[in-house]
Amino acid sequence: MKIDCKIIEYLKTGFTIKELKDISIKLNLKAHDFIRFNDKVFKDNSDFKNINEHKKLLELIIMHPKIIQRPIIINENKAIIARPPELIKEFLL
Repeated sequence: MKIDCKIIEYLKTGFTIKELKDISIKLNLKAHDFIRFNDKVFKDNSDFKNINEHKKLLELIIMHPKIIQRPIIINENKAIIARPPELIKEFLL
């Protein structure tokens, strides 16, 4: 089965607040649930740990896109964090 896909190199292009809100809706998760808290950027900035508001966390992802969980696979109106990668096949079928 051939599936057309688009790869977004978010470290080069970044995110807009609208894109992150759409991703959040498609994942059915709040920003807090798709941040990589173990990422060095997050660990090195102790102030980040005090941010709990959804919009402020989205703004934090815009400033530091490396802290977003990845890969995120989006198919129409749904999305998943594809870890482990075996989830991708099941999601797309």
